[in-house]
Amino acid sequence: MKFINSLEKIIGKERREKLVKNRAYTWVSDIAAINLFSLSFALNEAFIAGMDLEEVVKTRLAAVVGNTIVGRPYGIYRDWVMKKLDVTENSSRLKKYITDIGTFATGATPFYLVFLAVAGAEPDEMVKAATFLTLAAPLVGRPQGWVYDKMRGQFGLETAYEKSERMASLAKRLKD
Repeated sequence: MKFINSLEKIIGKERREKLVKNRAYTWVSDIAAINLFSLSFALNEAFIAGMDLEEVVKTRLAAVVGNTIVGRPYGIYRDWVMKKLDVTENSSRLKKYITDIGTFATGATPFYLVFLAVAGAEPDEMVKAATFLTLAAPLVGRPQGWVYDKMRGQFGLETAYEKSERMASLAKRLKD
């Protein structure tokens, strides 16, 4: 069952439709998605970067604050990349995969470096963790995109692919 359906039972259909159109609601969805996915980075910090438990906890706490700030901007960036590269629900898996990898490497890694710095990671730990994260983009880029899409679905919002498709269709109609 989707979160939005449960919410609709509580607040009613009219309020649900109004809520889904609210920009703040989209922010909440993207923030929830990035924070949920971000928990997996603790494995990188502990086992690849060699950070101790206290540093990992501090980094995850800094990430919650940071992700709350960057969750929606990353979602906007991902939407923009999908639109620019014309990636839709009907695009090939390979195109979706490659696009999510590139989006992750160019969008998530810079934010991650800031989280590590705020947590007090040593420069060599930061380099190791960020390098590994960038090199791991082929493994984590698509899963993060998937989490964003699933979270938006739970919230009753358009995925990046649906938004790209809608924008392409609108552009085509305006052109005609």
